[in-house]
Amino acid sequence: MRIEDYIITNNIRQYPLNSIGVNSNAYVFGDVIKIIGYARNNVVPVLGCDVYFIKNNEIIIPEVFYGWYCDKKGNENLKDYVCRSCSEAMNFIESYISNEKGTPLFDVCLDETWMEKGE
Repeated sequence: MRIEDYIITNNIRQYPLNSIGVNSNAYVFGDVIKIIGYARNNVVPVLGCDVYFIKNNEIIIPEVFYGWYCDKKGNENLKDYVCRSCSEAMNFIESYISNEKGTPLFDVCLDETWMEKGE
């Protein structure tokens, strides 16, 4: 099952970021945790994550950029990379809580290209 189907099947709410010039969707904490679980269970690396906020139904770009990325190490196999990237993603995401800026939204990037390569 591709991530798009997983999101629909699990009624995960998407917050489109088009209004701030980003062609992607973001998710609240509980939903992004489900997406990371999907990645781990389906051997899909998490490439990175950016943080935005929502307050009074308005998407807010933080004054300071909050982002994280995870590259595959030299001879790291796919399974180890997925395990490490999911763990690092969880650590990054769990460091954010609601604050005066609003509720954090997470724009997580997964690499599903391995499905097309048959790895």
